[in-house]
Amino acid sequence: MERPPKATRNVAEEATLSSPPSPLPQERESHPISASPSEASMSATSGKRKQVAPTRAFKKSRGQEESFSIRYYLIHNPQIILSRIKGTTIDLSYLNISSLEGLLQIPKITQMNHLILAHNLIREIKREDFTGLKELITLDLSNNLLEFIFTDSFFDLENLTNLFLNDNIIRTLQHDALGGLNQLNQLSLSHNKIKEIDAKMLNGAFNLEILNLSNNEIKTIE
Repeated sequence: MERPPKATRNVAEEATLSSPPSPLPQERESHPISASPSEASMSATSGKRKQVAPTRAFKKSRGQEESFSIRYYLIHNPQIILSRIKGTTIDLSYLNISSLEGLLQIPKITQMNHLILAHNLIREIKREDFTGLKELITLDLSNNLLEFIFTDSFFDLENLTNLFLNDNIIRTLQHDALGGLNQLNQLSLSHNKIKEIDAKMLNGAFNLEILNLSNNEIKTIE
């Protein structure tokens, strides 16, 4: 006796539900190392840089990402900011930060010696952004979207020794842009779009010993 053929079932395709995007970028367990002194590439005691290759891929892929102010993090998920504090170093890199609003509200920020803001989406620096950060020794703003550095942008950073502005799109530094940086020893402006160097741009940086202007578009020096 022949067996009847097996009945076939029509199974409807399941709709694929995409979960909504997270309102905050996901934390990373480890950060790629750039040519600037992120926490991973700095000695906690000496603040000296290791020789590492620059990471530029992140900058090229940016453009349509969500961006956030530091204040937004402090309101909606302060642990993201607080977990980045290690001793006297705070590393706020790779957080899609576009505004420094709220920086001065971070607990113990005035006691920090090293502030890392590399690999974000920061477009401008306001005169009041770093007010009161007199203990800061290193400020890393590399790999952002800075285009202009205005007069007295860092006026209150009287103990700053190392300033990293490389890998931005800086076109010019206004006269006295470094005003108040009497202790500045190292300044990196490499990989920008600077076309002209005027001695007045460096007014106030009396102790500057290391100036990196490589990979710019410099045509005139006055």
